[in-house]
Amino acid sequence: MNSSPADKKLEVRTTGTGGVAIDFDGVPIVLDLGIGFPIQGQWHWSFDGPLTLEGTKQHLDSDLLGEYQSLALTYADALGPVLEQVIKTYTGESFVVVETTALREISGTGSGDSFFNTTFNSPVLRLAEGLSFLTFTWGLTGGEGTGIAGYFPDVAVANGLDALPEQLRLADFSPDRDVHVSPNKPFAPLIAYDHTERTVVISPLNHYMVSPLRILDTPSGPAVARGLHGLLDVIPSGTTTKTIMAFGDAMVPTTLKWGKLLRLATGSSKDENQDEVQSKGRDSILARKLGFWNCYGGYYAQLFRPTTANTLRQLSDYFRNADIPVGYWGLDLWYQFDRVGFAHSYQPDFVKYPEGLKAVSEETGIPYLLHMSSFDPASNYPNSYEFEVEEGSSYPKGPELYQDLAAQFKEWGATGIWPDFMRTLIQNCRSLRSRLGLSDQWFSHLSQSMAEHGLDIMLCMPTVGHYLASVAYDNVVGVRTSTDFVNHQEGQLELLAYIDEYRTHFSPQRNLKQNLMMSFLAGAVGLAPSHDVFISNREHPEGFSNPYAQRDAISRALSAGIVGLGDKVGHIDQEIVSRLAFSDGSLAQPDHPQYPVVSTLHSDVQAFYTSTRLGEFRWTYLNLYNLSENAADYSFDLGPFVSEEDLLVFDYHAQETVVGPVISGTAESGAGRYLILVPRVSGLRILGFADKYVTMPARQIKAIRETGEGAAIDFDLPTGRIYTVALVGDVPVIASGHGLRVTAAAFRDGLTRVEFIVDDPECRLVLRN
Repeated sequence: MNSSPADKKLEVRTTGTGGVAIDFDGVPIVLDLGIGFPIQGQWHWSFDGPLTLEGTKQHLDSDLLGEYQSLALTYADALGPVLEQVIKTYTGESFVVVETTALREISGTGSGDSFFNTTFNSPVLRLAEGLSFLTFTWGLTGGEGTGIAGYFPDVAVANGLDALPEQLRLADFSPDRDVHVSPNKPFAPLIAYDHTERTVVISPLNHYMVSPLRILDTPSGPAVARGLHGLLDVIPSGTTTKTIMAFGDAMVPTTLKWGKLLRLATGSSKDENQDEVQSKGRDSILARKLGFWNCYGGYYAQLFRPTTANTLRQLSDYFRNADIPVGYWGLDLWYQFDRVGFAHSYQPDFVKYPEGLKAVSEETGIPYLLHMSSFDPASNYPNSYEFEVEEGSSYPKGPELYQDLAAQFKEWGATGIWPDFMRTLIQNCRSLRSRLGLSDQWFSHLSQSMAEHGLDIMLCMPTVGHYLASVAYDNVVGVRTSTDFVNHQEGQLELLAYIDEYRTHFSPQRNLKQNLMMSFLAGAVGLAPSHDVFISNREHPEGFSNPYAQRDAISRALSAGIVGLGDKVGHIDQEIVSRLAFSDGSLAQPDHPQYPVVSTLHSDVQAFYTSTRLGEFRWTYLNLYNLSENAADYSFDLGPFVSEEDLLVFDYHAQETVVGPVISGTAESGAGRYLILVPRVSGLRILGFADKYVTMPARQIKAIRETGEGAAIDFDLPTGRIYTVALVGDVPVIASGHGLRVTAAAFRDGLTRVEFIVDDPECRLVLRN
């Protein structure tokens, strides 16, 4: 069966083993597609029995993803038909969906309390040789018990399927336990690509919370399987799992296409026709405004000096007097709890906030992003709401509690919530793992209840399942992409040792890599990444100095995501703040998070890029990071970035033009290069705002167009401020405008700088060459 008649690229065909093979662009990618699951500990396979292919049929139809041709395979065991596996191939498209349905109840399918030892595995995919792999660890493996365990999802990159388990073992970080013992870690999505970057992205398309991928040994050899959590001992008749495989010619675009398909499958058409994926929450205050956070890694974290109402008042006065434009509080641990991670009551801690939260919000004029966590099993909520109370935690069965909390939070001045310990709830509540659909239902209650009151959500401590499930909810706008900032800050860790709060040190380079790669996944599913709070001051007193402050600021700016400060009153680096945000607190950001340059994934010095597109013009921001622990040589070919367009390469830190196409050098651990690729607009090389990390931010620059003599730039900017737009080189430019006053135009330090004062927010700068 030819699955994409429009372009003839994707071919789905049956094999001699009774399974299915898939070729893309004439090249075999999936050698065999089958089924495997245990019954009473005995495995049932479609590859060599006891599941036998009883019949096939083809059908034409359509769904939310488009028109498709399906190939249905019915498998039987000794008792008769047991499963139907339907492979849908979409007309003119390069993706397939595999739907597997239980034709009768199947009992005894459990394989243990494990995300790795999955059951009801379909599809089970034997992939072609010669592929490389990029994937993300799930966050939980199984058998963690009660308490707080697991890890923030991390990246694993491997040349060949046989090398992937070791990379999965080495991934992840925990501050208090060894997470590098076993290679048997679940993951999702799986991105497989060959030497030409011919790519397939594989992931679940439903039951996200309990549907990881894993490596599975089959009678025909090692394979990749999509399954369900091992506690599912009974598969009811009619149960259907859905899995998507998106194919393409390049790794990054194919992954972005996959993310769009996940959103389309929910009925959403947002971003369907855009070249780049933008965060669902791009207009949320969380993603567009500078924040201040008191979470672990900030000066006012619970670990060191718990935040109180007076703390917020002092900070607010400081922000006002120093002209630091903070737009919201990321407020951690404000409620009543005995153990961090398990809330007793979402009422303000009366010692910290004796007048409540509303009074402080009204006084400071700064709204909240309110932290939440798992429920303590001893909380009082089960006395008033229907609850599932389990050994380690508990959760509401319906939406009523979340609806009531959302109304309260909104009344108190919240703009959103920050549900933390998300994997902890699943870890501590067996029912969320063992009853199909229950965890998805709980997540729906939380998300929709907050949406009803206009509250946005930033996920924290998620599994990959939470990333994927977020596609259904427009108000789930962001996600923390790495472990706590405190875990790689030497000064803070030394302070913790003095109070017997011991934590394992995490490398700043490893943390940066985790943030960069998880931001790629976040961006693909439409989430704004948060690299966590950071200290902006390299010389911050009391053990809070951050030697990587500027790098941390740049990586957050280029993430197109959530940015939060955590410094002490009087010690914020205002130069860094001015490069991150405008005077109204709006962040200077590109269109999307940084994406990896595939050719550098196995190098010590890795490259990542993002961009701003304004009409036909694109500014690309390219970063080279030495993510190793030692100095490393690099050689990077700019050719693929500059060959198709007339681009000038500008080194942001050196403030000079770069001559390529190959750049090389030696980078110290944690260091690198930050390059901006500048297009030609009517002969002008417009770098943009010289005092911002992102020089052409699309939120503040609405349009740019060529005129007969130069260029016109339309802005949306705070009034009464002086701005500088720079052009590369000594350019004899004449500047004028509408809604602004040009005050100077002069060449200095390699740039022609045009200064102007804004009188009207919607203004235009006209540059004539």
